[in-house]
Amino acid sequence: MKSLLKKTSASGDILDPGFLKGLLTYRNTPREDGMSPAKRLFGCTMRTLLPAHPVVVKPVERRNFQLADRKATELKIKAKARNDASARSLE
Repeated sequence: MKSLLKKTSASGDILDPGFLKGLLTYRNTPREDGMSPAKRLFGCTMRTLLPAHPVVVKPVERRNFQLADRKATELKIKAKARNDASARSLE
């Protein structure tokens, strides 16, 4: 967020229109599990200034949420395994 604020707002103001547009784009960007934060919260992507195909704005089925949750869980398990491989217990 600090980087986004520096790039979009010369004054560092969070109410700057550039920062708000950047934040909207950030919230619509899909994560590793295939769903964006806006799609998880509202069930569909938020409108932006960029043109989009109507299929993208269509509400998401419940099954897609379950698939995304499974993938997110798998990613967390893999990240924990990678971290635990190089970790050592404290005395």
